[in-house]
Formats: sequence, C-alpha cells, structure tokens
Amino acid sequence: MASKYRDETVKLLFGSATCCAFPKCAQPLVFWDRGHPTVAAEIAHIRSEKKKGPRYKAGYAGDINGFENLLLLCGVHHKAVDRHESLYTVAKLEEWKTAQVAQSGQHVVSDDLAEIVRQVHQSLQKLTEVAGSRHL
Repeated sequence: MASKYRDETVKLLFGSATCCAFPKCAQPLVFWDRGHPTVAAEIAHIRSEKKKGPRYKAGYAGDINGFENLLLLCGVHHKAVDRHESLYTVAKLEEWKTAQVAQSGQHVVSDDLAEIVRQVHQSLQKLTEVAGSRHL
C-alpha cells in the first residue's frame, strides 16, 4: 500500500531539491519526455514507516511521512539505499537531505529559528513601509 503524503509535504520536497539526494547523482527530479514532464524522483523514508523496513526506529517522535523524514531519490538509488540499510544509516541520509535542500539554495532550520526569521522579516517589512511613506 502506497504512503499518503500531505500536499504541503510533497510541495516542500520538490520545492527544496533539484536532483537525487544520492551524492554525485545528477539525475533530475523531473525530466521532459517527448514534450511531457515526467517525475523521475521517488519519495524515500529516512526512517521506515514499516516495522521490518529499513532504518525503522520504534518510538520515532517525528511525523514518519513528514518533510523532515523524507528525501527524494532516483529509482536506482532508492532501491539501493533500502536494500543495503547497513551502508545507509539514518545519520548518513540526514546529511544527504541537508545537502539536497542546500542544492536549491534553501536550508533546513528548526521551528524556533524559522519563527525568528519570520519576525525579523515582518519587522523589516514594517520599517520599509514606514521609510517608504516618508518619501511620498
């Protein structure tokens, strides 16, 4: 049975990556085939959702199907990563995810840091509006 991912999660995955997360794999996530866009990426779990799956962690506190526990791999590398789980640890896949997100110029940040950035952005926006109204 296929996993169900929230639309927001899928958007975040594809909006924060440009190619397969496997190091030095340049396989694009989407390619054009005879004029039609084709999704080549597969959504991979860092920690398995299944008890007997690769890198399963009992009691994992995060959202098993959430952005933080998923990365995008091409079909070749997704199969290899899941079949050889001892070679591809949770820590290694988390490194890949961080690198994958950085490819797109994005950064994975904590909720606390994201809130600080949001507040700073709002403050700067207000200052810009006030400064701009003085020049009218």
